[in-house]
Parts: sequence; C-alpha cells; structure tokens
Amino acid sequence: VLYVDKMLFGNSESYFENLLEPLGKKFPQIEISPYVSYGRIRYRIKTTKQYQNEFNDFLKQFDNAVGDYLYSNVEEEINETVVKKLIEKGLTVSFAESCTGGLLAKLITDIPGASQVFFQSFITYSEEAKMKILHVDPVTIKNYGVVSTNVTSEMIKGLESNVKADIYASISGYAGPSGDVGLVCFSVKYQDKIVNFEKRYHGTREMIRMRAAYEILYQIYLMIR
Repeated sequence: VLYVDKMLFGNSESYFENLLEPLGKKFPQIEISPYVSYGRIRYRIKTTKQYQNEFNDFLKQFDNAVGDYLYSNVEEEINETVVKKLIEKGLTVSFAESCTGGLLAKLITDIPGASQVFFQSFITYSEEAKMKILHVDPVTIKNYGVVSTNVTSEMIKGLESNVKADIYASISGYAGPSGDVGLVCFSVKYQDKIVNFEKRYHGTREMIRMRAAYEILYQIYLMIR
C-alpha cells in the first residue's frame, strides 16, 4: 500500500471537499480520507503499488489545488511545523495572550527544541493587565472594546517594548460563556509586516480557544514559510 498524509489549515472541510471533488473523479484509483480536528484537516491519500504513477500525478495536482492551505506533508500538528520552521530559520517568537490564557506558549513549549525559539510571553487576561503591562490605551478599550484589532495591535506594540523577538503575536477574544462568544481578534507582526484580523468560531470554550491558537500559528507559518 502507498499512502501519504497531507495537513491542511485555513478553510472548512466542505470547502476542500468541493475543491478536491474533480480530482477524486479524475483518479478513482486513489482513496482520500479526511480527518478534522480544531480546524486542521489531515488527508490520508492511499492506493496500491500498481498505481504508483497515478499516485504521483495525484499528489502533484493535490498540492497545486490546495496551495498555501497545505502546511505539512507528514502527520503533525501546526505547532510542530512552526517550531521546526522557526528553528530552521533561526527565528524567535513571543505572545501576548488573553482568551487563550497561555495555550499558545504551551503549544510551542510542547515541542522539543522550543527553548531555541521561545523565551518569554505575557498572559494579560484582564483589561488592567493589558493597560499596565502592554500599555494598551484605556481610551482604545473604551472606544473599540477589549476584543478588537485596535486592542490587539496595541498589545503588539506593548509586547515589542517588553521583549526582543523576531515575531510578535497577540490575541483577545470571547471564549464563553459571556460576551460575544466566538469572536476572536488577532495581530501578528514579522519584520515590517503586521496582520490584524478577526474570526468567529462556534463550539465549546475549549474548541474556540484551540482553534484560535492554531489560527495564530498558521498565520505565523504563512509569514515565515
């Protein structure tokens, strides 16, 4: 049996199902099995040795079709991919976390070699902590709300003033049960590029936090790949 795993992030299972449907019809000899967890999708692609040529052609066309959504050609989580890439490029990362409560730091330090790329982060869970440690302007919080890209972008500036790193990322959101549950705002900065965006997630508190943490790691991967 020939098989390979393809790890995707950044869009829904239904999106990829529609995207890959023509490819499945073109190569009936190839079996494609998706497995979804916290927004990432593992596709196990399988066939028998007699279809080696078709298998190779399929993999090329699969990669072309999914583009930047593909983050690994082996079964691994996005945090493993990111830590390996950071080590390979000699880069460091620092986080300012709110709703994830240290989950981003945990995901990075779960991986062997993390000490090469990660030195320090802040969990600024309260508004007071954001203002005191990261120098977020109380007027910004009052005008835009604590869960806003205006606040996360100021969290990045505060992070930069406290920590020396190559990549900075901040997050603020409502994981539930109170507030606008599922709304999460992000900022990521690498070199002169800063990306500010928001997402809306559904599911349990744990699901929202995990998906949000994976989203930041995916954005870091896109910036440094």
